[in-house]
Amino acid sequence: MLKLMVVDDEAAHRRGMISLLNEIRPDYFIAEARDGSMAEILVQTIQPDIVFTDIRMPKKDGLEFLKSLNEANNEAKVVIISAYGQFEYAKTALNRGAFDYLLKPIDPDELENVLERLEASIQKRHAEAQSHNQYINLLLNKLMKNGLNGKEEKELEGIFPKGLPGVVFAMKNWIGEEGKRQETLLELRQKVKSEVNAFGHSIMFEMFESDVYFIGLIFFRSAMTDEEEAMPKLAKALKEVLPATGDYGLSGFFTRLIPSVEEAYRQAQTALESAFYKEQEAGILYGPWMEEDGQILGYVTSEETEILNRIQYKDENAVSEKLRNIFAYIKEKANMNPMRLKELFVWIGTRIVYSLQREKGFELSCDIMDQINRMLEANKLERLRAETETLFLILNRLMTASLDEGNQDMLERSISYIRKHFAEDISLLMVAEKFYFAPSYYSLIFKKRVGKNFSQYLTDIRIQNACRLLQSGGDKVNNIAVKSGYSDPAYFGKVFKKKIGCSPEEYRQRNFGL
Repeated sequence: MLKLMVVDDEAAHRRGMISLLNEIRPDYFIAEARDGSMAEILVQTIQPDIVFTDIRMPKKDGLEFLKSLNEANNEAKVVIISAYGQFEYAKTALNRGAFDYLLKPIDPDELENVLERLEASIQKRHAEAQSHNQYINLLLNKLMKNGLNGKEEKELEGIFPKGLPGVVFAMKNWIGEEGKRQETLLELRQKVKSEVNAFGHSIMFEMFESDVYFIGLIFFRSAMTDEEEAMPKLAKALKEVLPATGDYGLSGFFTRLIPSVEEAYRQAQTALESAFYKEQEAGILYGPWMEEDGQILGYVTSEETEILNRIQYKDENAVSEKLRNIFAYIKEKANMNPMRLKELFVWIGTRIVYSLQREKGFELSCDIMDQINRMLEANKLERLRAETETLFLILNRLMTASLDEGNQDMLERSISYIRKHFAEDISLLMVAEKFYFAPSYYSLIFKKRVGKNFSQYLTDIRIQNACRLLQSGGDKVNNIAVKSGYSDPAYFGKVFKKKIGCSPEEYRQRNFGL
């Protein structure tokens, strides 16, 4: 859908033109202005694709309005509307860049013809701009990975200012509304660009085959810009415009696009990854300290035996305390690549799991593997700590499950509760909490005790009850569904047929003739 504007000081002519345009192109947005001065203001807000303007108007006529559009580098296509005898004005307008002219009164066929040519011209311009932008985006991706040839290097160097300090900006971990991510990302890139333009020249582009959503190259206005003074201001400006759900990183200064920008991009990525350690502050400035990760690696691996001992001693509080101390140390240092850190804890967790398997013989369950996957998905340090603690507490409780009579008694009581309350809205999470079990741990010991998972067990009890009620009399199927724990009779029917092989009505008729 294109945006049109009609500019004419005579209301009757203006409304007539709008009516004609609405008839020919009913889907187009059409704005109106009574003179060139008003049109100048509206153009900035509406950004029309096409402007139909009269020549002779008070305050600012069509030629002056056209001149102001040219001076502002506005890309709107302008069609001059002139009366008979004003051809010299129209000729001047064409020389100044107007697309075409129409004579009053407007002939619908001529207007249709002009619109078709305008649409073709605009479509061609958009295609050319898109093709050029895609090519530049490709070159910028190659630039970040040191993959440019000599010709491509010269092309890019001709685009960006020389001798000015620049930085690389990178952003990821932003979650947009489902179905609108790409559209909103484009808006976000434009907002960032508008904000950083106060500091200098910038270009925003998408990285291919990367979890980084987009990259920005920002060049400051002056070669004398002080890095220590400018960078905190830039970081603050970005924080105000970016959503709280996104992490971003800024590199240090670089002064030559090639080859310095590749290193700056690596710094921006490192700073971006360091946002993992910050719960609130999403924007991070690069510093060399971010890459000194040997201390964390050595410290964490040295604690593996102590963690295993505390799990084997079945001391839940000691396990939690040890992890809190380890993660406090990590948070203080905050200088290990987040993925390496997550893989380190997964490696330690896996080693402990297999050690316990060898010594105690318990089965490696899907719940344990799911918990390991959740550790890898953690996007913040605190989340990694919580998921790691959950894994180790599951292991700790598995160590005690077979020996703890209290746990065994609570498990049996929970099963009795399910058999009495199956018709109510109950779930694994609710029952686990009621009987003081961690849900993942409860799921493990429940399946070991009854031979099936919670959902299967609950469904079996409910369908068994439904069969009993269908046998006992003529109660309506809808009532039986509710008495068996199903508020939706249609869903009850599907579950029943899946388990028994026929509908509740057929079951009653076949077996009891009721």
